[in-house]
Amino acid sequence: MVVRRAGAADVAALAALRREWTAEWGGTGDDPGFGERFAAWFEQETPRRITWLAEADGQPVGMVNLALPTSTERER
Repeated sequence: MVVRRAGAADVAALAALRREWTAEWGGTGDDPGFGERFAAWFEQETPRRITWLAEADGQPVGMVNLALPTSTERER
């Protein structure tokens, strides 16, 4: 298994994994415009998120993303 940072070239694989997750949790996974919306979301969120993609035998098997805070509250 290989786990690596995901990039723009991985958007289709990430969207497919997200569809599978939705189906596993009771959703239909049948949303014709999802791929395009996910790609736009990924592009918008990339500056504040780090996404990793796990692959086994060259096939995507998992993903995780970490949202980075833009600021934190300070003590006064």
